[in-house]
Formats: sequence, structure tokens, C-alpha cells
Amino acid sequence: MKAIPLLAAAAALSLFACTGNLPNPVPSSSTAAVTLAVSGTPAAELETFTVDLDDVVWTDTDGRTIRQRLDQPRLDLADLGATGAVVISADLPSATYTKLQLRLDFADATAHIAGDATAAAIVDAEGNLLRDTVTVGLTFAEPLVIEGGMHTLGSLGLQPDHALAIDRTRRQVTFTPAFRFDVGGTTASVALHATLIAVDEARGRIIVEPSDSARTRPARFTVLVDNATEYQLDGTPATGATGLAALAAATARDLRLEIGGTTTSTSRTIAAASIRAGRGAISSASGADDWVVGHVVARDRGPGDDASLTVLGRSFDAATGTQRFGTAHAVDVAFAATRVVAGIGTAALTTDAINVGQRVAVFGSLAGTRMDAASFGLIHLQATEILGVANRAAADGRVIVAVDRIGGLLPGAFAFRVGGTIEAEPAAFSIELPATAPAIAAGQAVHAAGRRGSVGVVGDADLVATRIENRSTAGTGARLACQWPAPRADGIAVAAASLMLDISAATTRVVRIGPTETVLNATPAPTLRAAAASGRGSTSSREYTIVDDNGVSTTGDFSAFLAEIQSRLTANARVVRLAGAGSFDAASQTLTATSLTVELR
Repeated sequence: MKAIPLLAAAAALSLFACTGNLPNPVPSSSTAAVTLAVSGTPAAELETFTVDLDDVVWTDTDGRTIRQRLDQPRLDLADLGATGAVVISADLPSATYTKLQLRLDFADATAHIAGDATAAAIVDAEGNLLRDTVTVGLTFAEPLVIEGGMHTLGSLGLQPDHALAIDRTRRQVTFTPAFRFDVGGTTASVALHATLIAVDEARGRIIVEPSDSARTRPARFTVLVDNATEYQLDGTPATGATGLAALAAATARDLRLEIGGTTTSTSRTIAAASIRAGRGAISSASGADDWVVGHVVARDRGPGDDASLTVLGRSFDAATGTQRFGTAHAVDVAFAATRVVAGIGTAALTTDAINVGQRVAVFGSLAGTRMDAASFGLIHLQATEILGVANRAAADGRVIVAVDRIGGLLPGAFAFRVGGTIEAEPAAFSIELPATAPAIAAGQAVHAAGRRGSVGVVGDADLVATRIENRSTAGTGARLACQWPAPRADGIAVAAASLMLDISAATTRVVRIGPTETVLNATPAPTLRAAAASGRGSTSSREYTIVDDNGVSTTGDFSAFLAEIQSRLTANARVVRLAGAGSFDAASQTLTATSLTVELR
């Protein structure tokens, strides 16, 4: 089965427990519909990390369990979007639930590091190959009450920085099931990947069925649209009634849709902000289209010309079912015929917008590693990520950086000369700043995402950023990782509102701030302390997680976290891996942590 590439813009699994089956929900005192959706932040250094979610098991306060088997959801943990993508929708008896168990099947799991055609080994924290089922149990910090006639919101999160450790040299990815569960909230964004069933133009409603759902009674959803809803049908943008009419005219085509919208604690429907349909909606597990997803590493001709692009990444051939990873694909585009779009609802662009370095999703006719996108091609310009160090302070709305990575690739992978013109200099790469950009000084680490400037434009920015982070000053800019070759009783110790590390035997002991990696010294002993909370509540924005053989527990209270660590150490638990994010003081080797995951045995 083909994995589901998610094209939304970190990893979290969200829960939306709705009333009855849609589109005609009937409030019931005995059951409610449950929808699970996966979301997160793309892992730039990974091209893919796919694993099957076999089933979920709910446990209520009386110890009763409800198992929900899944048909085919294959999750790609390296390609998750910030908006939750629905993978299951089914009925759940009304009750108060205290535990959730996930079964992840690694028998057919695959991982590919960016730019590498050979699959990486997937291992646990002790270096054992993951080939079988991994059961992840979570005990809720607050009970989840699901009642007929109500719509309950919750989230189950997985932080990529804590869950995935990438070792390019050994071609290996370490997986830690560092999930967290939350209950509450009044609104939530969702992305529903579905099949079109019917369109009601008069009432402004669309009836859809999720592409992937539970084996028991897949729910149909009512999607509400209005004059502000943006559409993209086969790459052609439209808004409001015009887009809805185009969608209604295509109902006989068995269309696959990607729907972005909002659900609330009082609503049983999805209010759609955007709908992508037909060609270019690659969320369908049926694999109706050939596609190539990756970065443009070369282009042979400049503006106004038909061109051949080299796209390094992965591909899917619908006719043969063949998938390729870390492969250079030749993509032919026609200036007058190839459709180019930057987002749903945006005006169509020309192929001049496709510059070297740009991340793209290409749809056309694939034969081997050659994609014909000239005859009837469609190209989505995706967010391109840049990691580097500022050459000088930001000024006049721009910052110049020395690029360390484009996506997960080194600058040397890109040929920036196009038709005799150098389109970018990695050592002096200009980024146009968004209005919300932080202050950036010379020598500071920068992580930006946006769109490459068009080919042949003199003086334009190399990247027009939609978001940018100063990793040197951000409260979560430092990433700490420690791993021991075998579980250690003396690897961590609780002392004076902090966690002390003994890394003398650790095989991994680094702090990364942007592209800069620093090896921790054994002395002074690295120390982890709590960051000040931000937002509502004394523990808001902080996540401290313990993973062991019995499951996963998360709290925002660092004192409670330390007490639980001490309790488990007293019971002879041993540490094997630790990952954290926050701000780092190099002199004292202290991480003031906003998030922390400790894996014990």
C-alpha cells in the first residue's frame, strides 16, 4: 500500500469525538463518532518514515476496552503537516476514558534519509531493529469524557526532535514513541482526505467519505462552504460559488479531495477554508496520479523557455506501483502549458517560478525516472526550508546567510547556474523577511521557510520567507540529545530542581543550535532545568515526558516530572536516551528546557 504524502505545511495526532455518523448525525446517548487525525512538523532530514497504524484501544474507568481496527492508514512521520489529517472515523461508546493504546506495525516500515536512495535501518534506543509491532500505552493526565450529543476535542502529540534521531553515517533512524495526550480546547484545525460523494450547491454543503477509515461503519462528513472557501480543481484556482459549481460538475469523476478547515467543540461539521480536488490531491491511497516530490537541484534553461528540471526526491508510478527514494528525476516542463501553483486559491504562475532549490510536488506522466509535466503537467510549489548562519545583522527587510542545508540537503547538491546565470550564492543567500521576523545579528543561526525567487529576476531575494526563526535566541532553539549504548543506572540523577547527567559513557552527547553542533563535556555535569511557562496556566507550553516499557506519561509540571523520575530510579529504572529543547548556556552546560523526553528501561 502506498503511503499518504501530506502536502500541508511539531508530530501530533488529534482526536475529535463527534456525535453520530455524518452527514445526518443523530444525537445518541450511547455512542459518539471518533475521528483521529495525524499532524506535525515535517522532518527536513528525512525523506520518509512510514509505519502502519494497526489499531487503537480505548480503556474506560471500569477497565472495559474498545478496539478499533484500521484498514490501511500508513503514517509518514517525516511528512506531516500542521493541520491534522484524518486517518480513522468510527463509533465509540459514550463513557469516561482514561487510557489509549496504539499498535504500530514496523513489519513493512521504511525510512529514507534525504537524498539517500537506500533505506535506513529503523532501531529502538538500544540499537535493536524494529521489525514487529510496537505497543504504545498512554494514561491520560485528565479523563476523556465522551458523551452522546457532544463534540469532544483532544490531541495526541509526537515531537519529531524527541522521537526521531537520524544518523547519516550509520544510515540509521532511532525511534522513540514519545507521544502525549491532551484534552480540551474549543476549536481545532483539521485536514480531511476524502472521496467526494455529493455536492449541495443550494445549501453550500459537500458530502464526503474519508479515504482511510475504520473497518466499522466509515463515517461520512458534512463539509460547509461559503463565498470565502478557496478551491483548486486539477490545479485551477477558484473561490466561492464558482469553485463549488466546478466541483459539482465533476462529481461523476470519483474525485479525491484534500479539505482544510475548522471544527469546534459545538459543531459536528467541518467549515472548509480550502479544498483541493482531482489532479494534485495526492492524499488518496489509491494512487491515481504519477508524482515526484523533492527539491529542484538543477534547471537547464532560463526564463520564458521550456526547461528540463532535475528533482531529487521520491516518486510514485501509478501504473506499476513503483516507488523511488533519494533519486534524481528528469522533469520536462513547458512554459506555456505546465500549470504552476503556490497554494490553494492563489493565481496560477508560470514555470519561471521554479528555481533551483525550490521544493516541488510534480504531477504528470512518469516513465522510470523521467516525468513528462509538459503535456498535461501540474506543479505545486511547496515550502522550501533553509538552515544557515547570518553573515551580518538583518537590515532593510532582508538577512544574508551562509546556507548549511536546503531541506535536508547540503548546498553542494544544487547547481545554481541556470542558462549561464547564477541564481543564488549559498555563501551569501538573501532572505526577504516576513513582517513578524525576530531580530537577527551576525553569527546567529537562522531557520527559514518560504518560496525561492523566480529565475532571471535581478536583485530579488533568494527566498521570500513566510516564517523565520532565530535559533540562537529562541527559547526552543537548542536541541540536546544524549544516548547511552546500554541502559545506565547512573546516567541521570535528580538534584535541586534539576536533572543532572553523567555522559561519560554516552555514545551521543550533543547540543545543536541551527547548523552548529557542540559535543558536551563530561564536566561540569550537564544540567537540565525547567523553562518559565508561557501562555495560560502555570505549565502551559512545557512538556516533560517519560517513556518506558509500561507506556508514556507527560506533564507540564517539572517538579512532578522530577519526582516521577526519582521514583522510577529508586525502582531500578535505567536511562537509555534523552532529548530536550530549550535555551542552552555553554559555560555551565545547562539546558533550560521547554520540552524534555527521557526513555527508561
